[in-house]
Amino acid sequence: MSIPPPRAVFDPTAARVERELKHTRALIGCRFDPSGRFLFVSAEDDSVQRFDLLTGAKTAFAGHESWVRGMAFVAPHPPAPPADADAWQKRQNAAQALAGVGGAALPAPRSSPFALVTADYHGKLVWWQGDSDAPEPLKTVQAHTGYARAVVVSPDQSAVASCGNDYLIKLWNAADGSPVRTLEGHDSHVYNLAFSPDGSRLVSCDLKGVVKDWNLKTGKCERDIDAKLLHKYDPGFMADIGGARGIAFKADGSTVALCGITNVSNAFAGVGNPAVVLVDWKAGKGPSARTVPGSPSRVRTAPPTCTTSAAPARRHPLRRRSRKVSTGLPCVISYPSP
Repeated sequence: MSIPPPRAVFDPTAARVERELKHTRALIGCRFDPSGRFLFVSAEDDSVQRFDLLTGAKTAFAGHESWVRGMAFVAPHPPAPPADADAWQKRQNAAQALAGVGGAALPAPRSSPFALVTADYHGKLVWWQGDSDAPEPLKTVQAHTGYARAVVVSPDQSAVASCGNDYLIKLWNAADGSPVRTLEGHDSHVYNLAFSPDGSRLVSCDLKGVVKDWNLKTGKCERDIDAKLLHKYDPGFMADIGGARGIAFKADGSTVALCGITNVSNAFAGVGNPAVVLVDWKAGKGPSARTVPGSPSRVRTAPPTCTTSAAPARRHPLRRRSRKVSTGLPCVISYPSP
């Protein structure tokens, strides 16, 4: 498998607010689909919401019974480039002007088909047809005991990997959700994982900041890498805090970046400094940490990006919650300035 070319460097200081999208409950996470047309957002009402950035349509994906944290996409074919929203709106306005008030609207262009895989805090993975007008769960798998914390798709779109609080990493067939292999070796909750750009390796990081390099041909962990800068035990609250909240490979596979929190002064409230740990993947040397002063902080990545305007309420996600609707909280989409 060839390694994709590097993406253009994004300057986060050039970001600007493009629009705000609202839901009736607090938002937890968000992801853009492979084409960039849809924004998928998970919320405290256990739903996943899909925003069509071309038409403005909002579609609910209902089927989970707890909060969704992990979202990944299976796109067997290269996605078609998203339609130009401004050009489509101009055509829409022109058609309605000719037809008069109440005239038929132009149908939105069809998107390339893709699957969405979501992971929730009850340990379940759910497969969906991501571009469906009336989405229903296609397959539900009880993947983990406790939280399923992250889910990722291999570069060749053939495999799905998930991790969770049962200390396990599991591999699944991306097409039908059948189990392929279980990787064991972590001694604490596994927080995140990522495939290498060539698809031959999997990197995972647990609560204690232990990074493992898995050979996917053999299913063996070939080395551990220390990223314990992203972990602390708080004796005051008798609680651990840490883990990689995000993992990404550089496009050429030479470096792995893990983001999390360091210099924690209060584990219960999550008070500390955001940090990015860089690992020389070939040499297995690390960490080289770059911390961002202050707390809390938001880190924007490659464009376009989405951040929630408020953190979810600090309630246990497995506890039954009131269904009273709160005021809408916006999801802010940022693009680089022209």
